[in-house]
Amino acid sequence: MIERIVTPRLADIVEAIERIRRVLDGITLEAFEQNWEKRWLVERGVEVISEASRHLTDDIKERRAEIPWSKVAATLRAYRAPGPHAGVGGGPPRQGAAQHCGIPTHP
Repeated sequence: MIERIVTPRLADIVEAIERIRRVLDGITLEAFEQNWEKRWLVERGVEVISEASRHLTDDIKERRAEIPWSKVAATLRAYRAPGPHAGVGGGPPRQGAAQHCGIPTHP
């Protein structure tokens, strides 16, 4: 029963990562910052990953203990929280949200 619940969540995470990779393939940070569509797509992918990660079992998370699962889950809350890093679309990439969660970003 748990397998049926977890499998779609893992598939969502893998699909979001693959889509983010396709969106970012061959693009510079400067070009990314200038393209609201790419930023929006990446932000949506991060939302999917964050939300799906919150539904994974402890057993699954323990298999990949090197992944900071609590930070992955917290990323969505940081994107939605009020403050200079909040919101989706419009402004520059939400590095503030990633930094808030302790996830390294490139300068």
